[in-house]
Amino acid sequence: MKATVFAASLLLFVAVAPLRSNPEFESYDANRDQIVTYSELAILKKREFDSLDRNRSKSVTEAEFQARNENTEAEADAEAPQFTFFATPAFDKIDADGTLEVTLAEYGEFVKQAINQLDTDADNAVSLEEFQAAYTAAAAAAAAATAPPKGSAPKGSGPKP
Repeated sequence: MKATVFAASLLLFVAVAPLRSNPEFESYDANRDQIVTYSELAILKKREFDSLDRNRSKSVTEAEFQARNENTEAEADAEAPQFTFFATPAFDKIDADGTLEVTLAEYGEFVKQAINQLDTDADNAVSLEEFQAAYTAAAAAAAAATAPPKGSAPKGSGPKP
């Protein structure tokens, strides 16, 4: 019951709260205009790609990718859970051609998909409003996934003999 009330309160707060920036959104909004463009995201993801490509082969192997993700997962475990919409997905989701290497072109395709997924007005950018709407939807989905099934009662709340 407490989890359901908390989730509902969180959703209400997110839905009625004035739009506030989000640290993830801010980290990609280079010019602070409350819009993340394809160019802004691409520049930062190119830097990420270059940091993954340790041997400068112009592609990222699964081993290079895993080494980076192990560090990221350790950092993420230390923090409170959050929704990350521009996070780099699992290696096999980026490696479209199945070569076990991710090229910059494949990485760029991920950037396009990230923008397209959140860009509801088709202007090739993600506004703070679009980001906030996606955040609210993700919070609702998470709350629904953790809520007890309808009609189930907490233990010990049944009729007493």
